[in-house]
Amino acid sequence: MGSLEHSGYATPLVTLQTALWTGLQDCPDAYFDCFTPEIKEQFQDARARAAEKARCGPTSPDSSCEHLQRVRVYAEHVVSDNEIQLEYELDMGSGAGTRCRQPFRRVGETWKISGPPQEV
Repeated sequence: MGSLEHSGYATPLVTLQTALWTGLQDCPDAYFDCFTPEIKEQFQDARARAAEKARCGPTSPDSSCEHLQRVRVYAEHVVSDNEIQLEYELDMGSGAGTRCRQPFRRVGETWKISGPPQEV
């Protein structure tokens, strides 16, 4: 994968790139747009609960992509016309990345992340 930028949602690969870029930019609303409506709603509910807890006391900082060094995409697994899984590895600076599969689903004319990554 080349340099990261907001590339839109036309394919699973560019949606992944957009998600990583928005994570690096600390743009939570843009990051949430990379997900299916159901997942986006879950994130927003969790974010609202975390904001309420923060008003009542300290919370741990959110994780981000700030240590991301490299992304390697190994395969695209077509499940159906509307479902694809990308197999990729993120190197967070330690030199040894975690290889995972991320599900994507077509929503209208766009591709969105439809679930959590699974280690492979």
